[in-house]
Amino acid sequence: MSKEKQQCECDAILTRECLCVGLSNSAVHKYKLSPMNKTIAGVTACPGHNLAYFDKITTLKKMVDHIYGRINLLRKAYRPHMFVNELNIYIAYLREQIAKADLNDTKPMKYYRAFCKNMQDAVEYYSALADRILKYNAKDKEIFIRELEEIKDTVHVFEFKLNDTAESNHE
Repeated sequence: MSKEKQQCECDAILTRECLCVGLSNSAVHKYKLSPMNKTIAGVTACPGHNLAYFDKITTLKKMVDHIYGRINLLRKAYRPHMFVNELNIYIAYLREQIAKADLNDTKPMKYYRAFCKNMQDAVEYYSALADRILKYNAKDKEIFIRELEEIKDTVHVFEFKLNDTAESNHE
């Protein structure tokens, strides 16, 4: 196969597609409808990394009950709440950014302090939602609140470091 042909084949496999079209194409195929996008005929399978926490086939009703917290379909392995996972991704990002930043430059420092403020606001917001989103499971709610507190403490450490650096720069 020529290099050009190989590149075309590779591009065809790796080309991004609209997830909405790819997911809806299963219905298009099943009911023999006209596709929304004539160039994307394939069906997208989008299991995601959370699939690792499931270990059995289930009904749609049970999956909806699981999504809304009425039942737990997960195998026994611990799984942090998606909001905790989201905040931990931001923590990792902030840690990485601060580690490689010039802490004497005030522009990124202002950005990092605003980032920390937004993180604290998110922790407060998610804490306020705990009663509503985890009302069926007291143990998960307790873990969720504890993990949010740990994230809040981590953000405080970042804020302290940023403020300490700012004070050192003014001396």
